[in-house]
Amino acid sequence: MNKNLNLFLTNVQGKWLLQENFYYLLSKNIQTYDGKINFLTNIKDNYFINNYQESGKIFTQISFKKLNKEKKFIFQVEKITKNVLLTEIKQSNHHMQYKEHIYNSSKNVIVSFSILKNIHENKYIGLKVASYIRIL
Repeated sequence: MNKNLNLFLTNVQGKWLLQENFYYLLSKNIQTYDGKINFLTNIKDNYFINNYQESGKIFTQISFKKLNKEKKFIFQVEKITKNVLLTEIKQSNHHMQYKEHIYNSSKNVIVSFSILKNIHENKYIGLKVASYIRIL
């Protein structure tokens, strides 16, 4: 599983065009973002990563310090099929859960579908659809 995840991360490394559409469920508003993104798989010095595996799933606890504030995330990755990853991010000091299905349809196109949920109130906050096209 770790080998497959590393292969996936290596394949997404580089520069991409990004289009995101976020739908806020409470206000029924849509926000669109277009831009460029650069995926790096190297970890900087101010990050701490703790990986562990449990029942076929990879869990990663990420802590980083920025402006003297420490934020902790629990990051879980599960490979569903050859080209589909399910990621789940929980922020420990907030009651938010972010689940994302990432479809790697080719080496140059990635599509993702995401749900943001307030787990304290058990309410969905928003939905996101994103597409990534590699810049050659």
